[in-house]
Amino acid sequence: MRFKTTLIFALLASLALPIGAITAQDKKVPTVEEPETEVEFPISLIVLPKTEKRAEVKHDLSGMGVRVKTKFFMDFKVYALGFYMDEEKGLAALKKPAGDLSVSKLEKSKEFRKALLGDDFGKTMRLVMVRDVDADDMAEAFDDVLWPRMKERSEDEKQLSAAKIALQKFKDFFEKEAEEDQVLDFTWIPGGEMYAVVDGKRHPVVKSEALCWALFDVFVGEDPISEDAKENIFTALREKLHPTKR
Repeated sequence: MRFKTTLIFALLASLALPIGAITAQDKKVPTVEEPETEVEFPISLIVLPKTEKRAEVKHDLSGMGVRVKTKFFMDFKVYALGFYMDEEKGLAALKKPAGDLSVSKLEKSKEFRKALLGDDFGKTMRLVMVRDVDADDMAEAFDDVLWPRMKERSEDEKQLSAAKIALQKFKDFFEKEAEEDQVLDFTWIPGGEMYAVVDGKRHPVVKSEALCWALFDVFVGEDPISEDAKENIFTALREKLHPTKR
């Protein structure tokens, strides 16, 4: 199911809220509802907390979608997904390759896809479960889509071995059943660093650009896990790059 026109503009209007709308931690950050699942996504996330060596890292909501799986000729919604990014650096990196292309042409553009999946700016994929999924099934599902991509990105045996280690660390994130309403955040920080928060638990960073690239390629790459979700994300990205004049 694709967004209806009114829902698209409602979403884009919400995503266009000014930075001033993001307030202190003791105040609620505005949210946007993913219409097919009614999951609420905050318009911004603090993906890394402030430390002595680093300011806090914030990513802004840049599109939403749904992962649907077909089984026994029936469609089941598995999770809602929200794509976030470092908006200032992200829009700067995407502006030139995006040009004035339509959404359909952006989806086919190798140059735009390369920029979107580049290591130049941070991005986060938030998954919110809308049904229970066994931990082994979750890990296996990611294994099935990530390993072929990581293998393709590995140029020699050394890189292939490193990719295997990184993927195993990623699969270890899924320690128990993913229950309905559980939130999973996967953040790609420039330098090929993958940060994950699963069921409220922050896991150690996994340094692997191949893993980072593969995970986001699953959702916004050439062969996405959900065509509709990718179209919704690209529609929101194009609107951010070319805001509608009112």
